[in-house]
Amino acid sequence: MLPDDKRVEFLRGVELFGQANPAILAQVAQVAEEVHIPAGTVFIKEGTPGDCLYILMAGEARVVMKGVGLVAFRRPKRTIGEMSLISGRARAADCVAVTDLTTLRIARDDFWTLMHQHPELALGAMRVMTARLEEIVQPDWDL
Repeated sequence: MLPDDKRVEFLRGVELFGQANPAILAQVAQVAEEVHIPAGTVFIKEGTPGDCLYILMAGEARVVMKGVGLVAFRRPKRTIGEMSLISGRARAADCVAVTDLTTLRIARDDFWTLMHQHPELALGAMRVMTARLEEIVQPDWDL
């Protein structure tokens, strides 16, 4: 388990938190729970409520939509689950651990509290949402 100072260092490179200062990252590190997910686990299920987001620290996951198939891969320093967390809608896809994963899990209420306290986190969320839309138009992975 990473101590908070190492979590802050890691969070600096995460797409969602790129503009946040170290004090904000320390608050994120305090509310984040380290979670290990075995390979093959469906850790987000399409249609379920968006109660948290995950930040991949190690490993790889895939995002799969029913009727569509594979829509994205996620690797370390990327987030998963942020779209339904922000929109308040049900999860749009399944997320499956391709390898064993080490993640930081942030609960919805904690994330929203931090966004209200620190608007720069909302800007980071907008950047991520824009990247997700661009990914649909022009994926950055090969099958």
